[in-house]
Amino acid sequence: MVSDTKKQFSKNKYFKVVKRLFAIIRMYYLITKDTQAIELVKPLLPIIGSNISKISSIAGDLSTLNLLVELDEPINISFTTQEVQKFKDLIGNINDLDLDIEYLDGLIDKLTVSLVKGFNKEKITSDIDEIINYILNLCKNEIELYFNSINMNFNNYMEKVFNYVLK
Repeated sequence: MVSDTKKQFSKNKYFKVVKRLFAIIRMYYLITKDTQAIELVKPLLPIIGSNISKISSIAGDLSTLNLLVELDEPINISFTTQEVQKFKDLIGNINDLDLDIEYLDGLIDKLTVSLVKGFNKEKITSDIDEIINYILNLCKNEIELYFNSINMNFNNYMEKVFNYVLK
């Protein structure tokens, strides 16, 4: 689990790393009943329940769509475009992140056009990747900003967790 978490970190999937760190600490606590683990997990709690979580779920849904497109699986275009457009409603309610809503809405509209017009899978996956990369960078920046605000470095915190649970 540690090596996979580091792999996700190297792929810029910071929210996935946060979830994995939370799971690692939780598992460690359930096995050891070490109450220090409760203190160790506290910096993650504000992130787990934040809008970073919401926007990260969009990236996860789009990753699934990307996989379906790459595997040439049949996709219900009407349903898919409706679901993709719903992302705009979700991001419209996020006002505490450094989110360029107009830009992201534009990317979502571009993907919708690619789906409706039946563009080739390279164009569709490129459009999806553009949205995912924007979201991943946003999450990375927001998580680093949060950790800086509590006088911590995210990478150092991650290593601290690994060192603690592997001692």
